[in-house]
Amino acid sequence: MNGIEKITERIKSDAQLEIAAAAEETKAKCEEILAGYKEQADAAYWKIVAEGKQEAERRVELRKGSAQTESKKRMLQLKQEMVAEAFAGAEKKLLSLPDAEYEKFLVSLAVRASGSGEEKLVFSAADREKYGAKVVSEANEILASEGRKAKLTLADESRSIEAGLILSDGRIETNCSVKTLMELRKNELAAEVAKLLFE
Repeated sequence: MNGIEKITERIKSDAQLEIAAAAEETKAKCEEILAGYKEQADAAYWKIVAEGKQEAERRVELRKGSAQTESKKRMLQLKQEMVAEAFAGAEKKLLSLPDAEYEKFLVSLAVRASGSGEEKLVFSAADREKYGAKVVSEANEILASEGRKAKLTLADESRSIEAGLILSDGRIETNCSVKTLMELRKNELAAEVAKLLFE
C-alpha cells in the first residue's frame, strides 16, 4: 500500500466516522419528532441522512483530491532534485577527467563553437597555463583538416570560469564554460533524464 492509498483509506475511515456520527445525531432528532409526526419524521430523517452522506462523500472526495495533489507536488519536487543531482554528478565527472581527456574536450569545444576560425580562446588562469597553447594548436589543425579557416589564437587575458573556454571574436563571445554548457543542456535534457530515472 503506497502513501496515496494510505491517505485515501484514512480519509475514507474518517468519513465513515463522520457519517456514523451524523446518522446518530439525525436519529436522535428524528425520535423527538416521531412522537407526533411519525410519517414526517421518517421523511425528514432519510432526507437528513442522505444529505449527510452526500456531504461526507463530498468531503472524502475533496480530501482525496487534496492528498493526490500534495503527493504529485512532492513527487515532482523529488524528481527535480534527482535530475539536478544527476547533472551535478555529470559536471563533477567532467571536471575530474584525466588531463589528456580534458584537453581533447577543450579542443572539441573550440572546434565545434568556432564560427569564423579567427576567435581568441579565453581560459581560466590555470587552464590557460596548462592547456591554452596546445588546445589552440590542435583546434587549428582540426579546423584546417576540415577545410575551415584555422586562425584561432590564445587570448592574453583569462576569466574566472571553473572549466571550459570562451571564444571571443571582437564584441561577440561564445561561452563554452562547463557551467554554462551544463545549464543549457539541463534545459534541453531534463525531461529525458527524468524519463531515464523514473521509468
